[in-house]
Amino acid sequence: ANLPTGSGKSLLAQLPPLLEANELLTLAIVPTVALAIDQAARMRALLQTRYPHRDLPPLAFHGGLSPDEKSAVRRAIRQGMQPILFTSPEYAVGSLRGVIEEATANGWLKRVFIDEAHLV
Repeated sequence: ANLPTGSGKSLLAQLPPLLEANELLTLAIVPTVALAIDQAARMRALLQTRYPHRDLPPLAFHGGLSPDEKSAVRRAIRQGMQPILFTSPEYAVGSLRGVIEEATANGWLKRVFIDEAHLV
């Protein structure tokens, strides 16, 4: 979708994990850490409202996470339990690449959302 800023493009990434009961991964690649953290916080609130008993791993992957939090994200992806992940292009093709490829091979990566066309 090519829409102006503020028109709701982020909903394209957020709606599937909210509407689908399964936890197939939506990978949301965003341009900044601040946006990843902000989107993850909003998504966490929405998911906790929709699925109050679901235990959620971190929903944003960035350098500010502890090693344990990074491990929790990788583990959740490997187990098919990560509903959505907001991250940078650098992490998606860098340290997360292997686990993303595993998720793809196992059929757990459902969709990829790129928040800014210039990231392609």
